[in-house]
Amino acid sequence: MRVLQVTHYMPPHHGGIERVADVLFGGYRRAGLDVLWFASRVPRDAREHEPGKRRVPCLNIGETRFGVPVPIWGPRAVRELAQSVRWADVVHVHDCQYPGSAFAVRFARRYGRPSLLTQHIGLKIYRSAILNRVQHAVYATMGRPALRGASRLTFATPTAEAHVRDLLGVLPPDACAIPNGMDLGRFTAGGPAARRDARRALGIPEDRAVALFAGRLVERKGLPLLLDVARRTPDALFVIAGDGPLSSLLVDAPVNVRWSRGIPHADMPVYYRAADCLLLLSEGEGFPLVVQEALASGLIPIVSDRERYARPLADAGLVESVSPEIDAVAQAMQRLHAVDAGRSAAARRYAVEHWDADAMVNRYVGILRDLANVT
Repeated sequence: MRVLQVTHYMPPHHGGIERVADVLFGGYRRAGLDVLWFASRVPRDAREHEPGKRRVPCLNIGETRFGVPVPIWGPRAVRELAQSVRWADVVHVHDCQYPGSAFAVRFARRYGRPSLLTQHIGLKIYRSAILNRVQHAVYATMGRPALRGASRLTFATPTAEAHVRDLLGVLPPDACAIPNGMDLGRFTAGGPAARRDARRALGIPEDRAVALFAGRLVERKGLPLLLDVARRTPDALFVIAGDGPLSSLLVDAPVNVRWSRGIPHADMPVYYRAADCLLLLSEGEGFPLVVQEALASGLIPIVSDRERYARPLADAGLVESVSPEIDAVAQAMQRLHAVDAGRSAAARRYAVEHWDADAMVNRYVGILRDLANVT
């Protein structure tokens, strides 16, 4: 069975959807599927062709100038996408808001190919009223038709499911939720010795409170609030792992902020093991992979109580869900400075039970085979 997977970006570009798609790409190949992964060529020096992968030129000014990751594909990319859809037996598209996704679903219908659309995120809230209006217009003109045109829908997060319900009114009866999975062998919970080794490897004092931020430095991630918290708690060390349009905010960051901008995702497990907590004060996300990775590593995240995914995890004692205010965040950090072995173990158990990569891949393979009528 030939599967075309379409995303807006792929590694080495960093992002949650890219990481999930990368797991699926490897899983599909291990399952014996012939996979072509089609995405934007970002960064520009990324290779156009790799085994099973095709990167096409794009205009990425939305991300580089405004922090809005929506690449625009030109006529050449659209033509190659159409050819790739005709090659495939089934098309797997990730997220409805991107022009490439809309084209992929449209071509699938034109050429009689079944399509699966996985929605990962919900509506993002920007400070700019103009960006919010543009986003609403994009979902109305491209996102909603893509959702309606796909043969099947799946949701990676509760936020995504609620967003699609808002867009469509009623969900298709065969739509379903498939939580994002991860390699649980890489993200593991270590004891005091593993924490000590990780801190030595990163040059972090063993007796200092450490809060980790991991992700793109974009508006919705709450970076300004994190820096305010760092100024309020000078005894703690704040490790920021990531890069993006708001990196200029770190030029005058407090002395207790350590910025590592170019960390390969393969190196992230050591950062989780070295930290006392994950600090992610974002708003308007689906369910960030870094939260899942932290929990799989036995690390308790501090997250905004405005996020839809936070409430059930907080009720289970797996996250600290707080008001996105300086004092509330600082108090949560104090509660997490001493590692609670029981809570850490519970976080790891939850991740193993719910976010296994193989289980995720198997569910998607079953849907794709069903769509393509392959047994």
